Amino acid sequence: MSLLQQICCMLNQPNFHVVNKDRIVDAGQELIDLLSVHNNCISPLGVEVNSILTSISVVQFDRCTEIVEIILLRIVKLLLLEPSNRSYLQKYGVEVMVKILHQRLSIRKSATIITEICGMILNACYEIQNVDHICATNNGVFMILNCIHHVNEDIVGSSLGVLQAICYAPMGRRTLRMNFEILNKLVSFLSSEKMQIRSRALGVIHNISVDSVAIQPLVNARCLDCLVKLLEEDDEEICAVALGTLQNLTRDTTVKNLACEADLLSIVIRYLVSPSVPCQVAALGTFMNLSDQSQGTKALHSLLAETIALGAINSCIFESKQQK
Repeated sequence: MSLLQQICCMLNQPNFHVVNKDRIVDAGQELIDLLSVHNNCISPLGVEVNSILTSISVVQFDRCTEIVEIILLRIVKLLLLEPSNRSYLQKYGVEVMVKILHQRLSIRKSATIITEICGMILNACYEIQNVDHICATNNGVFMILNCIHHVNEDIVGSSLGVLQAICYAPMGRRTLRMNFEILNKLVSFLSSEKMQIRSRALGVIHNISVDSVAIQPLVNARCLDCLVKLLEEDDEEICAVALGTLQNLTRDTTVKNLACEADLLSIVIRYLVSPSVPCQVAALGTFMNLSDQSQGTKALHSLLAETIALGAINSCIFESKQQK
């Protein structure tokens, strides 16, 4: 019998928290260590995943057994890294996860519990059909949106990670993009002092901005000013995503005019010679959107694109030689 099967059997016994608490903790921690080190051990175990989720939703955990709850959530989170386990969730598994989040928020569970639940849902959302189930589930997205208003910054950061994954799917973007209050809240996070919150909020906004119908609502939420400010940061990843978001937004004529007034073109040009290839690529896309489409400009676009491509190839060759 596998460790996971042992845990499922112990959970299904009456008064497990009295009889099997320590055994579940030991077996669970051993399984977590195994899954964390050897990703290839995460074999298809969809039935067990749904079984553990059901147990988590019905068992009354108290402070003494909170460690069991945390371990079970971490096991499910790791198991959901396996695509077949995510697919097996179906509508039932997703609804149970939303139910668990609702229950724990209602009884004001610890930040550790809530962040573990968010991590579990995040991994489930790597399967687009699970995002569709969350959006279709009563209060599914609403429960996650509740978390971004939480006073605990770790919970806010974790929930933004879930929203980022949800907005990678078309259904998720449609659910959020027309909610002006939520867009305002997301834009406000771009000024957060905490890096995790800034970067994840930016990821959500970037994904939403893929849809052209979301551009005007984002501009109305004063997104443009915040994105320009983010370009002053030293973090290359944040700058690349901010430039990618600007590239999406500057497809719109109104945004182009606003960008010209803010002298955004001169800022973007600086990133064309950035040491970061992702920044160069996103800057080129934004530059092309902002500049006119004359023959001379098109020739410049082509030259810049080829220069960036050659630079990327050169960087790969240089890194390869260093590794040898």
